[in-house]
Amino acid sequence: MRHRAEPFNRQSLTANLGSIGVLFLVLVLVVVSLVLARSVRMDRGEGFSPVVIRGGGFVTGLTVQGDSMYARTDVGGAYRFDKDSEQWEQMITTSSVSDRRPSDYQVEALGAAPSDPATVYMLVGATSPESPGARVLSSRDAGRNWTVHSTDWYVGGNDKWRQSGARIAVDPSDPRVLFVGTRRNGLQMSRDGGQTWESAMAPTGFDSSSDLYSIGVTSVVIDPSSPVVDGRHSVVWAGVAGVGLMRSLDGARSWTPVSPFSNGFVSDMTLTSNGTMVACFYGVGEGSASYVRRMDASGQVVDITPPAAGPWLTVASDPSRPANLLVASDAVKKGVGIFTTRNGDAPKLDWVAASTTIVDGADGTTWLTDSDVFDYLSTGQIRYFGGEIWFAEGMGMWRSHSDLDDSLRWQFASDGIEELVGDAVYKPAGAPLLTAAGDRGLMRHPDPTDREPSRGHEAAFPYRSKFGSAWDISGSPTDPAFVVAVLDDYQDLSGRTVPERRASGYSTDGGATWSRFGALSNGTAPPDLLLGNIAVAAHDNSNLVWVPSNLTGVETKVYYSRDLGATWSSGQMNGLEAGQFLHNPYVQARKILVADPNAQGHFYALGSDATGAAIVWESVDGGATWNVTWKSGSAEAGTNGFKFDSTLVATDGYLIAAPGRGGGCFYRSRDREQWEKMCTLGGAQGMGVGAPIAGGNGNAALYSYGTVEGDTGIYRSTDYGSRWERLSGEPNGIYVGIRAIAGDPEIGGRVYVALAGGGFLVGQF
Repeated sequence: MRHRAEPFNRQSLTANLGSIGVLFLVLVLVVVSLVLARSVRMDRGEGFSPVVIRGGGFVTGLTVQGDSMYARTDVGGAYRFDKDSEQWEQMITTSSVSDRRPSDYQVEALGAAPSDPATVYMLVGATSPESPGARVLSSRDAGRNWTVHSTDWYVGGNDKWRQSGARIAVDPSDPRVLFVGTRRNGLQMSRDGGQTWESAMAPTGFDSSSDLYSIGVTSVVIDPSSPVVDGRHSVVWAGVAGVGLMRSLDGARSWTPVSPFSNGFVSDMTLTSNGTMVACFYGVGEGSASYVRRMDASGQVVDITPPAAGPWLTVASDPSRPANLLVASDAVKKGVGIFTTRNGDAPKLDWVAASTTIVDGADGTTWLTDSDVFDYLSTGQIRYFGGEIWFAEGMGMWRSHSDLDDSLRWQFASDGIEELVGDAVYKPAGAPLLTAAGDRGLMRHPDPTDREPSRGHEAAFPYRSKFGSAWDISGSPTDPAFVVAVLDDYQDLSGRTVPERRASGYSTDGGATWSRFGALSNGTAPPDLLLGNIAVAAHDNSNLVWVPSNLTGVETKVYYSRDLGATWSSGQMNGLEAGQFLHNPYVQARKILVADPNAQGHFYALGSDATGAAIVWESVDGGATWNVTWKSGSAEAGTNGFKFDSTLVATDGYLIAAPGRGGGCFYRSRDREQWEKMCTLGGAQGMGVGAPIAGGNGNAALYSYGTVEGDTGIYRSTDYGSRWERLSGEPNGIYVGIRAIAGDPEIGGRVYVALAGGGFLVGQF
């Protein structure tokens, strides 16, 4: 049966379309709101930016190809130099590497293709003799995106001799062909951009008793003027520890020793633009000499060692004037350590000792001006770039004019490089931010948000300007102006060489001026009162507690003082059992000691046992005696529990214990006896307390780095950990790892982060 056609009803259609339109609009708005919500959530990660210090850590090497320059560091990743802005840009980030490991920031070698300088390779990682697993990262766009190639090699981006040579060489004609010199796996070659590898030279095979163990092939250079055979240039040079300088004339199929050297390794070499090879030979072991040698195309070897002892670590040749050579020892001091010559191709060279002058007060970088920069520059590598000489060294990057005379005037050039290993961050109320870092100690930051700080408004040393490390900063819960800090030089923990390197002390003005603890000044401090954590009693600044690192692994101790550090006594830990500890090896970022903010003389310490169980200790008599108030039981299956970088914080009547990396759930308590297991944030690494946020519930804000529903990043809680709000993923895109977090006590939503090789960050949310 056919239905009668109804007349066209515009009003009905309009009404129906209106309903459909409204529904469609609602759906669109829902989708858009979800997208925007996701965008807001993701964009909040951009709220982090560096607390500008500029350098501070070891820039171990430089790679120059054409108009491109790259720098590698031992723990802070790798950087690309932008000539327009004259800024260094970090290349290892969450957006550039998909398969990420924190050890990617330990860069052993970096090489760029002469035919395409945007093609870059890096050898990264940190392995032990028992666990190989180096990674080669390759990029076709100057380090903006990386492909990961896993290997079974040994690597030591932060190991001894990490500043030596250039272990990666890319064929001048084919950017897919490269050589990698390894520490224990010989010379490796790839013909397909790092996807597959073959041995180009067997390892030397030194055992662990040798001084040359795990140095290996330190330098590789390919002669761009040599014939191309089987798709690659035929002449390859390689520096091999305990063997010397080797050369291949057939594309690395066979090798001939050109300059043997059994008592050390080739620390650096350069092929000048006129085809002459110049190499530094670094002696290892007592009485071993160091040399600089020149080899022409025929293989004739000439000793051109400067008239000084060395040891010679790096060599550079001016590309436009190849007879201009510069060599530097492993330590450049006042007027000592750098030699230059303008007749590097002559039978007898005229070497000139070049003095070192810092231009413009280290470019207005306050901390550097106050440091020992005029006394000691630890050498990385020196290279020519853009008509200037560039010097990578232990405090950052320097640049100088290229005219070789008896004075090299260095200007600090580390803008964009932030690579200190942060140990602690502390913001006293009413005073500038304080940061504690490895090697550079304690710094004060009048304005940590200033991206372009001017002289006097950036990081500066308030205390201990010489080389040394700061491990912890704390303060009085009731007197914001009173601050304490632990400063010990890990290279001289006993203080026998330089007693002042045991420099821990206190400030009564928020960190502006400092006094060394009396017991350290007069030499009566216990010898194991080193590293670790420190705290100040509420209402009594003279009552201090110090949990040192247990360096021997034999005995866990706590020390206390009732006279502002003039004397220290050992606390009694009642019921301490074998295997229990508070602060184990100092390299772990434990922050496990707090003072009760309300009760005078009350302190709490978070420990662990071999199973990973959390143990909370309490003292009610200023640190003299300690008793266990709670133990969690064995760690959760598949986690490390509280063995490593755990954190204990006290706020608003709560104690909160975070397990750290590899841990599971955290715990909180209001009465110090009953503890609630909280699994709202997993593996909480670092825990900081900050001011309440605007429009919030008035509670203190907690900040931590951990995982919620598989999503790892920086989180905030305003209800003491019941719920967490994600602020960002890896802060500022740096995934090297977190060592400490602190909230600002006055500015709601501000948080500070100490990175394990990327300096410090400030975030505002």
